Order: sequence, then structure tokens, then C-alpha cells
Amino acid sequence: FPVTIVVVLESMVFGKVVLVHEGTATSEVLGIEELAINMRNEKAIKDSIIRFSTNDRLLAKYGHLAKERSKVFSWENSASVIQAIYVNGKLHEA
Repeated sequence: FPVTIVVVLESMVFGKVVLVHEGTATSEVLGIEELAINMRNEKAIKDSIIRFSTNDRLLAKYGHLAKERSKVFSWENSASVIQAIYVNGKLHEA
């Protein structure tokens, strides 16, 4: 993974809200549309920062969603997916 994706994933694991640029790999990893914004739009950035920094309930809600989403990328889940490919996919020869 590129460094930015690792930083986003680490933040998600700790339940932190991360704003990412819409339509990028980081927005796909994050998987929460409301946190993907146009980073070329200064007003959108400002509004999002104000929105989350002034609303603790919103911050907690999206932090929880990010933490839950991060579980998709856990080592256990990744190993399970890879194992399924080997057992059920073309790489399985038994």
C-alpha cells in the first residue's frame, strides 16, 4: 500500500475521522462517502473541518464507522481471503 493508505488505515483502526480526496484509492479504502471531499475545493475542506470539529456526536459516529470499516483490512481477514483463493481458486491442486 502507498504510505497515504497506511496512514488512513491506522487512523481508522483508532477510530479517528479522516477526510480524504474523493475518487481516490484512499476514499475507496475509507469507504465512507461523507468523509470523501474534493480537496481542490478550499470551502469544502473548511466546511468539513468545521463540521466535524464542532460536533462531538458526529465525530464519534464517523470515528466508529471508520473503526468498523478498518476490520475489513485486518490481518486475519486478509489471511482468510488469501487462504480462500488458494483453497477454492486455481492455485489449489488437491
